[in-house]
Amino acid sequence: MSYTRRQFLEIFSATTVLLLTEGCGYAATKSTDDLIIGGGQYFDLNTRQAHRVLSIVDIQKAKYELIDLPFLPHGIAMHPTHRQHIALFEKKGAGACLVDIKTKKVIKTITTKAGQHFYGHGQYSPDGQILYCTENRLKDEYGLVVMRNANDMTFIGEFPTYGANPHECQWLADGKTLAITNGGSLRRNSPPSVTYVNAISQKLVETFPIPNNKINAGHLAKATKEGVIVVSAPFEGYAPKGSGGVTFFKKDHKKTFMSQDIKQSIQGEALSVVTLDNIAGVTHPDANLVTFWDINKPQLLAKLSFEKPRGIALTQDHRYFILSYGKSASIQLIDAKTFIPYKAPMNAMFTTGSHIYSLANTAKKLDTYGGLY
Repeated sequence: MSYTRRQFLEIFSATTVLLLTEGCGYAATKSTDDLIIGGGQYFDLNTRQAHRVLSIVDIQKAKYELIDLPFLPHGIAMHPTHRQHIALFEKKGAGACLVDIKTKKVIKTITTKAGQHFYGHGQYSPDGQILYCTENRLKDEYGLVVMRNANDMTFIGEFPTYGANPHECQWLADGKTLAITNGGSLRRNSPPSVTYVNAISQKLVETFPIPNNKINAGHLAKATKEGVIVVSAPFEGYAPKGSGGVTFFKKDHKKTFMSQDIKQSIQGEALSVVTLDNIAGVTHPDANLVTFWDINKPQLLAKLSFEKPRGIALTQDHRYFILSYGKSASIQLIDAKTFIPYKAPMNAMFTTGSHIYSLANTAKKLDTYGGLY
């Protein structure tokens, strides 16, 4: 199924996932195995209907296939043992499902309770038996992690995130503790934070408050052996074009608010983050910027101008950052050493998602169980 540029009228945000694969498998053997999958929405001028899709893009051939979806996905979770099965989550909505990447079909719809919404992210337990999802109780913005049986997606139980408006969750290396970003809530008088919660005991382990009260806690990535980097949007109640945030937390609670280095030009949300050794790449859609940081210093290394950059990831060989950006759903490679764009971008790929994930790197992380630290 393909469409002309005229039919490619509107593409909205959704998850973009980098899949490095050979054929239908997940053991990519060379960099030419790069495929991209990602979500989006377009308006078909022939049928006068909007479509929500997952796009599968062959980078080398610049071709794509579209799979219809019932909602716009935001984040993903790969099953640890059945890695063709990917859970997709809507941000601030009732949509979630399980997709089989090999058959290119939605194989299971995931539902939530009345009065609750998915908040965009989730994780499987290391043994693949439980799916943990961040959710929000609408009446009071109370943050929850909801547990489901991974085999049939039936409800098992839930526990608090110890914050409000939770978003991303990732495992620490122990496979028992979830690191959760809580966006915060003025209504609940609940400040933004990152909380560590033991998924077995369901008890709070640690809380890391966001150091600037004008930003929330959005997404996080591994920064060092004992630290995480958190990217943020302006906090609820502040102007959406205010400054976003890039903050590095060490395990000993020492923290550095790094984005003050370019405070005047980093307007709006800091959206996606990926790390390579001591370097972090961050997208800033409202500022039309991609920034690269030295985490050890910490300091700004480079900033590049792109229209509405959103997702960022690494190729399997770690030679390039991969960026999704712009109204035309473009994909651009950026040299990981020089930060210079590599080759011309691919346009109209239906992949302007909030995030990009390398499934080959994700699978490797599952193999070694390399958690945040």
